[in-house]
Amino acid sequence: MDNDFAVCVDQETLNSSLRVLHGRPDLKNFREGKQQVTISGNSEWVEWKIEDPPYLTLQAPSDDLWRDAIKENEGAPKPTTNAFVLAVPKFWFKREGHDGRTTSIEAICTLTAQDGRCTFTPHGAKVDLTGFVEADRIIYRQIIVPRLLREAGKLLAGLAVPNIDVYGLGFGPIAAAVGDERVITVANLRGRPNATPPSTTALPKRGNYVLLSKNTMEKGAQLAAALIKGYALRRGGGVEYWGGWYQYAAGFQVNDVKVHASGPKTFSVYPDLGGWASVDGRHWLVWYHLGYKFVSHPNPVEAVVDLNVAEDKVSLKLTDLKDFWVEAVSDGHWLSWICKPIVQAIVDNCVPKGREYLIGKSAHIFTVSAIPLDIAGVKVTLTLRNLELDEYDGMARLTATPSLS
Repeated sequence: MDNDFAVCVDQETLNSSLRVLHGRPDLKNFREGKQQVTISGNSEWVEWKIEDPPYLTLQAPSDDLWRDAIKENEGAPKPTTNAFVLAVPKFWFKREGHDGRTTSIEAICTLTAQDGRCTFTPHGAKVDLTGFVEADRIIYRQIIVPRLLREAGKLLAGLAVPNIDVYGLGFGPIAAAVGDERVITVANLRGRPNATPPSTTALPKRGNYVLLSKNTMEKGAQLAAALIKGYALRRGGGVEYWGGWYQYAAGFQVNDVKVHASGPKTFSVYPDLGGWASVDGRHWLVWYHLGYKFVSHPNPVEAVVDLNVAEDKVSLKLTDLKDFWVEAVSDGHWLSWICKPIVQAIVDNCVPKGREYLIGKSAHIFTVSAIPLDIAGVKVTLTLRNLELDEYDGMARLTATPSLS
C-alpha cells in the first residue's frame, strides 16, 4: 500500500458499538418517539419504537434497494459509491386507536471524504409495507422515514473522522472506502500527493488496525527525538565531617539525537551525550579538586531500539548498543591530571558492564488512554483493548479491540 496512514474497522466491531448505543438510556430519543400527524384532514398520534439494535452491512446496496428506497422528499436516492446499508430489523409502529405493527427498514448510507472530514450520511430507506393500509403507508413515507433519516444523520454525524494530526505529524486529506465488510480510511503525510480511495480487498480483511508507513514512523521518532534534545540531568550533594567536608556534582546532557527507521518498528538511534563530574573538598588543611568531562568514542554512539505495545502500554526496548568507550578528560587541575589514569580505569571497567546491563531493558513511554467521544450530544468512551504491534507489508500494524461504553 502506497499510503502513510490507514485505519481499518470491521463490520462486527461497528455492529457491536451499535448494540451498546442501542441500550444507552440517554439515547432513548433515538430509539422511540411519539408524534402528532394529520391524515386525510384528521389529527392523530403516532408512536414508534426501534425494538432490536440496528446493524450495518458494509457492502454495496442492491439495485432493488436503490430503486425502492425513499428519500426525505419521497424521491428515490441516486446510486453512488461508498454506499452501505443500515438495517433496522424490528421497527414497531402504532397509530392512535389501532393495533401496533412491526416491520423492517433498510437505510442506504454513504461514507464521504470532503472538506477534511470523513462523514457518514443517510440517503434513503426502504420499508417493508406488506399488508399495511394506505394511511399507514402515507405515514411511513411522509413522516416515519424522513424522521428516521434525520435522527440517523444526527447519530452518524458523531462518528465523523477529522483530518489526522498525531503528535505533531500532519497528514493531508483523508480518502475512504467501504466494502468487503469493513471501512478503510487512508492519508499521506503533508507534502506528499493526496491519498486516493483504497481498495477494500488489498489489505488484511479481519480485525481492526492502524497501518503506519516506515516513513511515518521515522518522522514520528524524529519529532520525539527533538523533544529530548537539550535535556540535562544534574545531581549533586555534600557532606561535612569532623576535620573537613566535600561536595560533588555530576550530570549529563543530550546534545543531539539522530534517528533512522531501520524497520517499521525498529530504530537506529544516535545520541550525542555529554557528561561531567567534579569533587571539591577540604580535609584538615588540605584542599582538593577533581573535575572531568566524559566523551564517548565514537560520538555519537549507535543504539538499536524496538517499539513494543502490550495491552495498553507502549514501551521502547534496547535491543543492541554498539561497542564504544568513554574517555575521561581532565579539566586541567593538577590533581585531576594526576588522578586521570585511576578515573579512566574505573570508567573502562564500568562502561562494558553498563552496556551489558542496558541491552534488553525496556522503558515505558506512555499508556493508551480511553478516548472520549460526543455522539449526538451524548458522551461515550472508546476504549482500545488487546493492543498489539507487528509488521505488515513493510508497515507497522497496530491491532486493537475497540469497545464503547
